[in-house]
Amino acid sequence: MTAGRRTWEMPISEGQLTSLTRELDEAHRESIPQMNARALDLAEELRDTPSAGRRRFLLGAGGAAMALGLAACSSDKTASTASNGSASATAAATGNSMYTGDL
Repeated sequence: MTAGRRTWEMPISEGQLTSLTRELDEAHRESIPQMNARALDLAEELRDTPSAGRRRFLLGAGGAAMALGLAACSSDKTASTASNGSASATAAATGNSMYTGDL
């Protein structure tokens, strides 16, 4: 849309849009059977080894919990970020900021 006009013009013709939509629909219909076949293969594989799937999930969940625990126990750098943020907020409140307008 240009600044001087109030109407929107489609950058392609309606025929081109119809053609592109048809191509996209055909590609979608071609990929759906492949996706379903792969999903069935995966479900069958998981059904054959139920304990391995559960074991893998529990190991992943345990690893994530350990990572979160280590992150919680590590040094906290957010305090320095918060103090820098409050300093800039104080400068903005007193009017000593290089930015103008409603912040």
